[in-house]
Amino acid sequence: MDWSRTGSYLHLALWGLLLLSLWSGGWLLCARVFKLRSRERLIAGLATGLLLFILFANLLAQLFTLSLAYWGAALLVLGLGLASLWRSPTPLSALLQDSHAWPALLALAGLFGLFLGINRGLALFDDYSNIPLVSIIATGDVPPHFYLNPQRVLDYHYGLHLLAASLTRLGGFYPWIALDVCKALAISLAVGLGVLWYRRFAPRGAALVGGGLFILFAGGARWLLLLIPPRLLERMSVGVELIGSASQSASDFSTALTGAWRIEGDGPLPFPFAFISGVSRPLTLAMGSNGALPTMTLFLLLLLARRRWRPAQGLLYGLILASLALTSEHLFALVFAGTILAAAARGVQLRSWRAVQSWGWVWLPGAILAPVMGGVLSQLVQRAAAQFGGAPVEGGLGMPGIALRWPPAVFSAHFGALALSQPGRLFIALIELGPLLLLSPLVTMAGLRYLRSGKLIMAGLSGMALASFCAPLFLRFMERERDITRLTGSALTIWAVLGLPYLWLAFRRGREWVRWAIGLGYLAAIMGGIGLFPAQLTAILKPQPSYYIQEADLWMSRDYWDQLEPSVWVLDPAFPYRPAALFGRTTGPAYQSVYIIEPAFQALLDHLTPDSAARSGYRYLYIERGYWSKMTPEQRRLYQQDCVHLISERKTDRGDFRRLYDIHDCRNAP
Repeated sequence: MDWSRTGSYLHLALWGLLLLSLWSGGWLLCARVFKLRSRERLIAGLATGLLLFILFANLLAQLFTLSLAYWGAALLVLGLGLASLWRSPTPLSALLQDSHAWPALLALAGLFGLFLGINRGLALFDDYSNIPLVSIIATGDVPPHFYLNPQRVLDYHYGLHLLAASLTRLGGFYPWIALDVCKALAISLAVGLGVLWYRRFAPRGAALVGGGLFILFAGGARWLLLLIPPRLLERMSVGVELIGSASQSASDFSTALTGAWRIEGDGPLPFPFAFISGVSRPLTLAMGSNGALPTMTLFLLLLLARRRWRPAQGLLYGLILASLALTSEHLFALVFAGTILAAAARGVQLRSWRAVQSWGWVWLPGAILAPVMGGVLSQLVQRAAAQFGGAPVEGGLGMPGIALRWPPAVFSAHFGALALSQPGRLFIALIELGPLLLLSPLVTMAGLRYLRSGKLIMAGLSGMALASFCAPLFLRFMERERDITRLTGSALTIWAVLGLPYLWLAFRRGREWVRWAIGLGYLAAIMGGIGLFPAQLTAILKPQPSYYIQEADLWMSRDYWDQLEPSVWVLDPAFPYRPAALFGRTTGPAYQSVYIIEPAFQALLDHLTPDSAARSGYRYLYIERGYWSKMTPEQRRLYQQDCVHLISERKTDRGDFRRLYDIHDCRNAP
């Protein structure tokens, strides 16, 4: 079984039992506490159970073993669901109505299968960081330490990775397969919840087809640049800098636009560069970092939202909101701060705080947990507290420094800063953002209506989306500047989510020219995602663990994952991050951050021998065929010393091999 490290269906069945427990608990909470419609309960219940499971497992893992934390979290979610049955006015027999939702579950399962196949065929967006993180967490390291420097805690949004680690720890999956499963599940649930959300405003067909396609494919519209006359486009793009993967794709703007997007981990058919965006990617490409989990959570929060809260409702809703601090800290800040500001405005508007005081139950869990439970926000608070106390503080690995940007610009992960003061670059920036930007005035103005009607979640989101969009125009990240596109992308996502119901209403009631305009804008928004989708579909036919993991690595991982001594360092000179993925063991103090190597580690790699590695603190060397073939005969003879022990060697029929050496005895070699 190429998906299983243990080859045990029993482990898969046990994880299925865990999933059933948290799903049942979430379903009961959606039915009894949040009173959702019967067609919404099963899908929303699965999402609710998963988010509460992530939150509880993260907290329990800091007190107990990881396996116990996972089972405790699942039983806690189930227990909360069963507790909701007590003194509930809704008869339990009424929940049997949910059985008619089976067509939606079948559609969800089909969507999950499709995106699982796509994810297995692609290894996009920092697989070198996401897979090792899943593996390290699965060994019990929660909150996780940096897999390339175990002396530092990794302040990162690791909620999706914690969920994937449960499949690795309990289900026996390889870490990369577990991550593929969870990414596909998040995309599927985001679409399912989104369709349910739009079903409240539109007929079933419009919500299913129009809403589903919009959720999946809406994004930037770079492909519109193909319609610009070449000479005009060349003048507009003068001075535009290609950065990141764009610089690897072509040497200049025009060549890149008509060529393939060169990125590590793509499939058999390359992605057309003209259909991607450096700011707003479609949900179908939510395959890195936190995946589609933030979008899924956003739709769930909208489905569960109330104008007023009973204590139990508010606390549970607050726990779901607090889970965002582990999956998308900036979206958590937007929702948390947005609802506080909306509640304050509502109180002033009514000249009374009684109407909004029940929101205190919603804010309480996040206010207590976010500063202490792990992740980016916790590390920020802890570093601030240490600095206030006069203790020396290291910079964070997850949160970069912030500086002023002038002149104002839209930052694209492919074209850098596109200054608003230059007409050509401004036009390219607008195309990168796509038609979703046109929804911003509509949603922002609707914020006042949301406020007057007491819909504080929607009011807060509409206001904070504008702030999230404007901030990157004037601020920049001093390291990893492309990460600031998350703020811009979140704003566009919020405008898309809240704006589509208004578009449907305008389309249904508007004149013919209005319908044409909305239809063309809709097509322009989804065309980029549709243009990328064929390349994703072809990837189904060629599954790959990752671009740095091959067949021999699978065998090594099956034999030695979490079997080497705890806290041991393993050095792989070809891919320093690979030992964390294969064995669940770190590479030692190798990097200052994900992108900056330690000078001492670079010096070690430049003159690597078993003796020098052992004296640097390494216990094992992991050598692949490619690296071995580049060695001189003298270097190879060093691996025949008495102090070097070959622990395992795996060879494939094609002559590829991996070797795991124990070099511990070489630390005292002359």
